[in-house]
Amino acid sequence: MSPYTQTIYGPHKEKRGRKHVYIVMPDGTRKHIQYHRYLLEVHLGRFLTDDEVAHHKNGDPTDNRIENLEALTRREHEILHGKVRKDYIGCQFHCPSCFNLFTLSREQMRAREKNARHGTATKGPYCSPSCAAKDRLNNFGKLNLRSSV
Repeated sequence: MSPYTQTIYGPHKEKRGRKHVYIVMPDGTRKHIQYHRYLLEVHLGRFLTDDEVAHHKNGDPTDNRIENLEALTRREHEILHGKVRKDYIGCQFHCPSCFNLFTLSREQMRAREKNARHGTATKGPYCSPSCAAKDRLNNFGKLNLRSSV
């Protein structure tokens, strides 16, 4: 029995060759879902949890036969594909503005690395945006200019 009772449109093919479906909710809004995830949920008769993924056993993301799909936890899926990172809670830092000790989680570290790559990060590992702003204000105009004489 399908867990979906709403109207389903699709599957529609994306540019990469993958498929997706649109689900029209009772309030009229549309929800986009990957086709292989939808097929597995219908086959299992339940929704996949946020921690579950629909895995293609043969590695072909366009092969959506039900015998090629299985539900795995995100952790199992990462292990299977060799994408496991270090098992750590996070790293500890001292805030250069208030000198408090704080911990950044793995997700926060990734977000800060991404911001650094895109040039939107602030200098230093600050514990909060307010500490980063305070430090910017305190250092505003304090440039080390050498005399040219």
